[in-house]
Amino acid sequence: MGKKIASGKTIKLMPLYQVSLFTTGTEIDLLPLESALSNVPHTDFMSIQGDENDDTVTNFFTQIRLIEDLENVK
Repeated sequence: MGKKIASGKTIKLMPLYQVSLFTTGTEIDLLPLESALSNVPHTDFMSIQGDENDDTVTNFFTQIRLIEDLENVK
């Protein structure tokens, strides 16, 4: 997990999250998710294929880093 430290105190955490879409369809199924993330910095989408009950299932995934402001966490 990334951190921002000032004067020996952690002021912001920057956890890295993975967003995944599992589908038996094609890349077209990914378009709504890409549209929703259009203004959010993220890595390029990658994919891994696998088999589930004789169907080909594709896991499309990306990574997003968020910034948590620790001063406002209760």
